[in-house]
Amino acid sequence: MPSGPVIWLFGAAAAAAAAAWIRYGIREEKVPGRLVPAFLWACAVFLLLYGLRLPPIRSGPVSMSPRTVLLDISASMDLPVAVGAGSRLDSARARAVREDADSQIQFGREAITASEDASPEAFPVDVNRAGTLLAPALRAARATGADSVIVISDGEFEDREAARREAARLGLGVRETRVAGPVSRTTVREVLYPARVSAGDTIRFRVEIWSPGGEGTATTQPDTDSVTVLATASDGRTASVRTERPAPGRGRFVQVDLPTPASRQETEWRRFEVRLAAGADPLDAQPARSAWIGISPTRFGPVVVSVDPDWEPAHVLPVLERASNGEARAYLRVGPDRWVRAGPDPKVVSPERVRADAASSDLLVVQGAPVALPSWLQTTAARHDRLLLLARGSGPVPGTDVDVGAPVEGEWFLTLPPSPSPVGAFLSGLDAGPLPPVFALRRLQGRLPGTVVEFRRDRRGDALPGVAIVTSGSRRTVIVVAEGTWRWSARTGVSRAVYRALFSGISAWLLEDVQRDPVVLAPEDGDSDSPAGWNVAAGVSDLLLVVRDSTGAEVWRHEADFPGRRIAGPPLPEGDLSFEVSGNLDGASFTGGHPFSVAGYAAELAGRSTGRSLTIEANLGSDEESGRPGGRGPPVWPFALAALLFCGEWYLRRRLGLR
Repeated sequence: MPSGPVIWLFGAAAAAAAAAWIRYGIREEKVPGRLVPAFLWACAVFLLLYGLRLPPIRSGPVSMSPRTVLLDISASMDLPVAVGAGSRLDSARARAVREDADSQIQFGREAITASEDASPEAFPVDVNRAGTLLAPALRAARATGADSVIVISDGEFEDREAARREAARLGLGVRETRVAGPVSRTTVREVLYPARVSAGDTIRFRVEIWSPGGEGTATTQPDTDSVTVLATASDGRTASVRTERPAPGRGRFVQVDLPTPASRQETEWRRFEVRLAAGADPLDAQPARSAWIGISPTRFGPVVVSVDPDWEPAHVLPVLERASNGEARAYLRVGPDRWVRAGPDPKVVSPERVRADAASSDLLVVQGAPVALPSWLQTTAARHDRLLLLARGSGPVPGTDVDVGAPVEGEWFLTLPPSPSPVGAFLSGLDAGPLPPVFALRRLQGRLPGTVVEFRRDRRGDALPGVAIVTSGSRRTVIVVAEGTWRWSARTGVSRAVYRALFSGISAWLLEDVQRDPVVLAPEDGDSDSPAGWNVAAGVSDLLLVVRDSTGAEVWRHEADFPGRRIAGPPLPEGDLSFEVSGNLDGASFTGGHPFSVAGYAAELAGRSTGRSLTIEANLGSDEESGRPGGRGPPVWPFALAALLFCGEWYLRRRLGLR
């Protein structure tokens, strides 16, 4: 097919000929000698049109940009290229030497610009190896004057598509060279677990295993089509589950149950490890994921009671566990006064157990139609200080003046940013575009409650509240009238992030004044082993927070006379740590703390999908942004010549007696 410049050339010529024909063949008198001014007119119009696409005349020679190599130094580069081969980092360094580059930029979570006379081994590679972000390295390369770069990596970027967009924005050419061989791997991606459990209960580890996919994935199948997930306690007790190996690029959640000791006099913190059995990963590079769990003699934590079960309890339960201090439990009604505790191995429980756990819970989650709830559940919900209602029908909300109405016709989509509310901050910066519509949306009637998020009919119609909050004294209630939000969590990426942010915010607001400890470790979303900070109860003063390593040495200290509701944690070293906290709450002193673990490089070693290779042509027209010398517009000569031709055409027209 013809290229763009050729099409423009013929288009300009055709337009000029047509303009000359209209002017001299139709509008003007047919006098002898008009062919010459018509030709001059056509040439002038052609120069005006085609001159816009001519390349600029540069004022001087363009200096050559430096040859730049971007070298990946993340922790995953320590893995072997293939089974039994050398490391990816050694291979990448050898490739960088062969490229004979003028400059080198190393990158992990940040970009490190190397000096010209330094060897690759001379740079600090340990400070930012727990991540792989390419976009900062692309910006650093453009800052040095490069218009193209060579990226040498294993292809496991966290921000592949963001880096692709950044390179296009900068006009930067990219050629990616991968040093990782094709290996079929299956690894542990995430481990969810309760912060505390009651003595005699079962610890339920929710483990996401997955097989990275992409261009670097081997086409050959592994030796076995199943893997074993192991959970081990510090006293040697072990539980395991055998499950099917996910397909490349897919993940699977597996639940591993490990019973706790029968009784405890006080809360005891114990360390657990979760890993895949030997043979799941041919590179044998998977570290165990550590988990510190408090075993308490008392029973507490969120409780889900569903009288109209669907997939919602399975998706909301892990979020509730992460947001609370206790183990989250879900009970599903499967018949008249017949209940089972949800899980991969459902167990029948007595109605008395369900009623007792619902009454003693820190947060009660009720799923069903308010009008169809059993009388004991309506009474418990009306008296409970912290209630989350997942409405599945109409009726008055227990303990409030609000009624849930009938479903509204149409397809309803979540709209962001959220309405101003205590939960809104959790959804800040998220995009609702990829989310599917909910199954149904019901109206709220009665005293208008505060709104958390709204839904719009067909994304552009009327807006109605989908999640609302009601307060009455110290009592807090959240009502979710959007059915089918679990579909967001069933997907990955932004959809799952929105679901977790929404219900994490709801849980945090409902539990913020009933947390049992004045200062609570708050794990970072997406990695339960890495702390993002600490949540602080209202009224805490004279706070002292100290983090220590496994030897007892102080790692970090924070002091505040009047701390806020949250303390941001610093980057912490990998391994087992502990925190100690002391202060005053409502005039009484308190102390606390417990061990925890920081996963460090675990996410890097688990691997990522590699996706399409980054091959991007340099945009040589972006001279202004790159700072390179050269023209910034079309040349002047076609327009000057066109002006002369117009003058000549005007002179000949006058000689012929035309207008």
